[in-house]
Amino acid sequence: MPDIREDAKNGLTATAREWFQARAEARQALAQRLAVTDQQIARLFAADEAWQRLAQLAGIGPLTATALGAAVGEATDCKHGRPCAAWWGRVPRQPSTGGQTTLRGMTKRGNRSLRTLLIHGARAVLRGGARKTDPRRRWLQGGKARRGQHGASVAQAKKTARVAWAFLAQGERYRPAG
Repeated sequence: MPDIREDAKNGLTATAREWFQARAEARQALAQRLAVTDQQIARLFAADEAWQRLAQLAGIGPLTATALGAAVGEATDCKHGRPCAAWWGRVPRQPSTGGQTTLRGMTKRGNRSLRTLLIHGARAVLRGGARKTDPRRRWLQGGKARRGQHGASVAQAKKTARVAWAFLAQGERYRPAG
């Protein structure tokens, strides 16, 4: 972009050059604000042991861990993982009537930002697990074969939400299977 703005032969008007300059300055200011925010998140993450336990889960990094921890606290308001996952927006729709329970596709209710972070983390897990053969990866690959890429990532996000609840509510630590 600086080369385009400085090249006098490219036919840009003075107004266009000023506009490009203003956009470049705004972009640089945004990059600086993002760097400061990333440092704040890193400091908060380093100060909380529960958030560090959350980050041991596949698909949860410092940003998701701090967002979950800040929104949920210790997760003791929920009796078990399902209501907490519902609050985060990771449960099937249940159009039930007459005592008959029917489970449908995942809802988009709940905390939108947490749901988005969990889904993106699940997509990263799905992308990174193609070559691994542990039981969790085999379950994930089976889900991908049955439901497709998006369905498998939603299922992984739901599972991650329930395990995250256990980490927060019960003080659990990550114990790899096997």
